[in-house]
Amino acid sequence: LVTKETGIRGGFPEKISAALKEGIIPLVIKRQENKKSYSMDEIRTAMEEILGN
Repeated sequence: LVTKETGIRGGFPEKISAALKEGIIPLVIKRQENKKSYSMDEIRTAMEEILGN
């Protein structure tokens, strides 16, 4: 079984549970994690550069 990680709304837990119950190994395509976070100062600076202020 190949599936993407859709969360509870997408029925992900049920898909995995059903696959494991039938002895099928699921291959899960995960969402890319955002590894970078930005401070308010960085966001403000970027917005000023974009808006020209």
